[in-house]
Amino acid sequence: MSTARAFAEGYTSFWSQMLPTGDRYIRNRNLQIQRFAPPLSSSVETSQRSFVNELSFRLFSVSQARFETFSEEQLTDAIGQTTDYISRFRDSRSRHRKRPVKSEIEEALELRIRLSKFFSERIKKQRITFFPYFEGCGIVNACDGDLLVGATLFEIKAGDRNLRLIDVKQTLIYCALNYAKGDYIIDAVGFVNPRVGVFRIESLNDLALATSGTTASFLLGDIVDFISQPAGSR
Repeated sequence: MSTARAFAEGYTSFWSQMLPTGDRYIRNRNLQIQRFAPPLSSSVETSQRSFVNELSFRLFSVSQARFETFSEEQLTDAIGQTTDYISRFRDSRSRHRKRPVKSEIEEALELRIRLSKFFSERIKKQRITFFPYFEGCGIVNACDGDLLVGATLFEIKAGDRNLRLIDVKQTLIYCALNYAKGDYIIDAVGFVNPRVGVFRIESLNDLALATSGTTASFLLGDIVDFISQPAGSR
């Protein structure tokens, strides 16, 4: 069995076949990216930013995409959830502390405010689901996405970088798992980076056509077929 992240990072031959124009898509989309905030100036050590990024999103989920304040208890709970999540990754266990320092909390709060501002203008009366759950299929384990707003699945990446093809792959895996089980209606995808202050939203079908030359239903169906096959037949 594989996590969605591991499946996106591996299986190079499969992804090359599925997304023959994926690299071109990334180059073009990074030229067309939209800005909603200036880049954030950071004083946090690079090794701690994954923790800060995850904490900011969990604080954002506590506030339900609005600007309410939250209690010290809620902050402590979010820190605990972030610690548990980060510790799942093998290379992270020696790099984060049990309690982030003041500058890290302040930066997480600033990123959370940026996310709140971005989504407050776009959610309106749409239903919002944090950590949408996708049931596993074949070799890919069950997993959680970041945020589903109406029928748009958002992937939040707060690294100091542009959109990458692995972000697209991971989002397509979520969509494929949903295609197999049909728990949600997803017809668009969005990528948001609160640290750099940029975003990109487009229909799932446009994404599929631009990366694979085929429709979303065909692309997602091919991904489901692959992960569902016995190991010996792949």
